[in-house]
Amino acid sequence: MKFSIRNNKLEFYAEFYGKYSVICGDSAIGKTTLYDFLHEAEDGVIGYDLRINVPYHVLDKRESTDDIKKFENTLLIMDESCKLLHLSDTATVLRESPNRFLII
Repeated sequence: MKFSIRNNKLEFYAEFYGKYSVICGDSAIGKTTLYDFLHEAEDGVIGYDLRINVPYHVLDKRESTDDIKKFENTLLIMDESCKLLHLSDTATVLRESPNRFLII
């Protein structure tokens, strides 16, 4: 899976392989900015150039197990505040899903 996103100030490019990908690192390196960029691009905010070669959806912090069941063969992008990551059966939910996951 490849994607690039940019606006007039910043640009991100990434390639991921497999069902699960995690972006982690020190604070203030741009993880939240990347998540916000992807969310705003999905919402149609003008000024973002997003190129991604798979269907995707940015999960907000309120979306849960039932919400991801409506997606199939989609890259689901979430950050650490996503409700789904704080369930006791998170591993099972992710494993049984037909989707790919990018956790930021």
